[in-house]
Amino acid sequence: MPRELARLATPAPAPSASRSPSRSPSQTFSRFNLLPLELRFKVWDYSINSIDPDVISAWWDPTHRVFRSRRKPPAVLHCCQESRREGLKTYFLSFAKDREFGRIYFCYNKDVVHFRWETLGASPGRLSRKIGDTDYSNLQHLMIAEPSLLAHADEDLRELERFTSLQLIVVMCDLRIVEEGFIYGREDLLDVFDWLDEEMEDQKETADQTWPTLVCQNPRRDKSAIDVPCSKHWWFGVWNDRVKDKQMAKWPDILAECLQITRTDNTVDAGVLLTLLLSQFAEDYIHYGDL
Repeated sequence: MPRELARLATPAPAPSASRSPSRSPSQTFSRFNLLPLELRFKVWDYSINSIDPDVISAWWDPTHRVFRSRRKPPAVLHCCQESRREGLKTYFLSFAKDREFGRIYFCYNKDVVHFRWETLGASPGRLSRKIGDTDYSNLQHLMIAEPSLLAHADEDLRELERFTSLQLIVVMCDLRIVEEGFIYGREDLLDVFDWLDEEMEDQKETADQTWPTLVCQNPRRDKSAIDVPCSKHWWFGVWNDRVKDKQMAKWPDILAECLQITRTDNTVDAGVLLTLLLSQFAEDYIHYGDL
């Protein structure tokens, strides 16, 4: 599920202008209301569960003091009173201090939210007075741009720690990252994970911390390459190996430390370095050989 949700952030190719979408003839069932109530509920339930998960980009409107999004309310909320009543058991007006001020319908266990932190005031942005306890306790899937995540890492991810049910964090890579040849913070990060393993061996029975899955999402890659981390996020796989078990350390503390280590510390991969040197030697040899 986490990887499937992360793939939603990768833009789909634009449809060809030469093709027009095929249209099926409209179909109606005028006696739906005559079906038994239990059967109608099953139809609505099937319809709600068939809605694909979505990535919701939410920005703060300071004039009206609400979060806004371009997402339209799910169609099931507008079919009839019966469908709306069932749909509101899954889709809630979210991201507001009180539900009555919410403007975005959101499914906590299926959708992904991408907060536009740059609209939330001075860096790194604050959510605490803009959303309610229901959002903090129910949100499971979060997408965040790498610059915003690094800004929060400077404050030990205190804003993200408020989300007590997080299962997935999708990191949108900074496009300026070097993807090949460099492995950021390798030695120091391996030391961190070795230390965590030692702590777990001594106190495994008292471990009670749940960690979210981390996914590196780079818009320059196609969908088939989404599981391949960039040079700064090579360690996400090492992190995710620990997600299935309870941990001793709190995830915001360890994630903030890992992000700080990989912010600037990098070492070139020996194999790649050798390839680069040989390539340069060959170019010089050809150049001077022609003189």
